[in-house]
Amino acid sequence: MATRVAETVTVDLGEFAERAAARVREGGYESLSEVIRAGLEALDREDAAFDEVIRAAVAEARADPRPPVPIDQAFAEVYAYIASRRQDG
Repeated sequence: MATRVAETVTVDLGEFAERAAARVREGGYESLSEVIRAGLEALDREDAAFDEVIRAAVAEARADPRPPVPIDQAFAEVYAYIASRRQDG
């Protein structure tokens, strides 16, 4: 198991400073460092979930037995869809 080395950094939280401090005051976290760690862990989970969605979409596309659509046709269909959405709304 790797040894964790503490590193002190200075971070300007700007408008988020009060929100982070409030989480400590409310008892959800013991320190601002814990708030930041929790935020980074949440971002890691979000990134992992997004990566899984992309992996699943790629796997689904690769498993699709239909022939690929030429790029010019694909873009034409996308542009037509966008144009129809603009007219509708």
